[in-house]
Amino acid sequence: MVSFYRVAKEQLTQVVRVLYQYKKVLETYYLYQWWIGVQPRIDTVEGRLRWKRLQYSVYGREYAMMIAPPRGPVPYEWISHVEQNEDDSEPPEITDVTDELLVYMGPYYDFHGSASRLTPFDLGYTGTLVFRRFGGDDKIYIGKDDTFQPLTVNAPPSPAPDTNTT
Repeated sequence: MVSFYRVAKEQLTQVVRVLYQYKKVLETYYLYQWWIGVQPRIDTVEGRLRWKRLQYSVYGREYAMMIAPPRGPVPYEWISHVEQNEDDSEPPEITDVTDELLVYMGPYYDFHGSASRLTPFDLGYTGTLVFRRFGGDDKIYIGKDDTFQPLTVNAPPSPAPDTNTT
């Protein structure tokens, strides 16, 4: 004869397994929904400049940015990080950070419009950043208080103001 407690324990074990699998399915579903929600979406908007629309979500709020990618070469020959050593007897340590910073600079090389608020410290650099443009111009940013100056290269044309006063 089968004990009532043994049958109840087996059925309870099966229910727990089913609930655990259901929980895993729900976690996977919500993780997938979250992943889709945070992934940026890029599509092309047909027009005079073939704009790119970048849509993204931050804390559940949707945003979109219109970008007309500029054509031509990168205006910087190199970008270096100069870290001064504690004692002045050794030469400073110079590191090439061109590839790392170009990602943050965006298509117009103005740090996505926030250049006037960013400092080298905000990007994780404690020393000096030297931007060398083709042609030999150097722009040097030092420390926490020196904000980047925006550089507009191949920016899309602004619409002409309406001068019709009739």
